[in-house]
Amino acid sequence: MNSVSLVSSRAIYDDAMVAYQDPGHPCHIFKDLQPMSHPDHDPTWILPVPFLGATASKGLVFLGLNPSYDNSPRDTDPRLGASFEVWDGWARNYFETEPQPWTRLYRLYQAIGEAAFDADFRLGRDALVLECVRYRSVAGAGTQGALMGRVWESELPMTRQLLNEVAPRVVVTIGRDALWAISQMFSDVEPAVPTRYSLRDLELRPLTAAIGGQRTTVIPSRHLTGVWGPDEPRVAAVATAVRAAYGSALGCTATTHYGQE
Repeated sequence: MNSVSLVSSRAIYDDAMVAYQDPGHPCHIFKDLQPMSHPDHDPTWILPVPFLGATASKGLVFLGLNPSYDNSPRDTDPRLGASFEVWDGWARNYFETEPQPWTRLYRLYQAIGEAAFDADFRLGRDALVLECVRYRSVAGAGTQGALMGRVWESELPMTRQLLNEVAPRVVVTIGRDALWAISQMFSDVEPAVPTRYSLRDLELRPLTAAIGGQRTTVIPSRHLTGVWGPDEPRVAAVATAVRAAYGSALGCTATTHYGQE
């Protein structure tokens, strides 16, 4: 409980190998969705992100749409040819470094956790990062348009399996598509997510769903790195919703530190 099994991680890795080689695989399109923008880039395909973190000991999951990537020479993410053991270990130990080198999004996740729990909160130990679609692209490319249906049908069953394995107490969905995915994976979401809706109408209003054999609170959030004003109010708003979902058992809010972009 509260972690991703080696069996599921291996299944994601094996699926990525097939997706890269088989033009008929729904996610083969992601092979060509990593434009090499840096003159000193490594042209080798960057592997999907299965999950990030070892455990979610506090039962918290941040669920995004799909991961982007950094193709600069400093990037060390596993690429095609990396063994399963290297790739899986990279994912489980991703947050073992200090928060300052992390991308802004993950620093915001860390800040939300500190504000909701306390200064000892640690992303990767107390909370996991999951994606609806594990294949990388920029700005959700490949997850929208005519091909979207096949990609979702291929990816969401495993996303549902990962959530059931982790059995989170709270899931913070990032963006409209992640909330929609929850409504597709768990049909008992209450109140039901309308077929057509504005995220502004549902933002930070808790929903519930049966995930991993328990009732889980789902907190919809807009994209944290979008144009939503300064970071501090954004962190405080989501952290307040997380704290409310956990109830009065939590202690005092801690001061957060998450660096600059």
